[in-house]
Amino acid sequence: MSQDDVVRVFCLVTETWPQLKHKSQQHIACLAWRPLARNCLAVGCRSGVVVWEVDPQVMRPSSNAMQHLTYSGYGPITSVSWSPTGHLLAACSPSTTRIMIWSVASECVVPLHRFGGGGTPFLSWSPDGSHVISSTVSKFFRVWETQTWTCEKYTNLSDRC
Repeated sequence: MSQDDVVRVFCLVTETWPQLKHKSQQHIACLAWRPLARNCLAVGCRSGVVVWEVDPQVMRPSSNAMQHLTYSGYGPITSVSWSPTGHLLAACSPSTTRIMIWSVASECVVPLHRFGGGGTPFLSWSPDGSHVISSTVSKFFRVWETQTWTCEKYTNLSDRC
């Protein structure tokens, strides 16, 4: 990742360094490799998430090797996280309380919305995929249950875990 909005991928197998660049990929904030897939990378940026299929033999992939996942008025993306199976991709933004859950294969998105707490700058899946934790810009966080997409709010952060 660099200030020129290019992601450079170092490949141990080849001597090429694929450079991932697209006009939709500006102000990059985060990256996440898809689990159980050798070559799929999600890039969170100002306009949404760019998902690349990285071929280590191709120095500059074409736009055919990427998907641009967007939701009207949503961004910038500051955190992306794949479900442990790699079927779902979660994304969030500090400018809204909504979390986006994408099925990348179908490009379908489900926005999860809770009021209060300001934006959501960070999220992460649990190792078993049963929960997603999301931080807020306020003094609490939420833990989402991924079967029903309901959440619990945790506000007493002075106690030990």
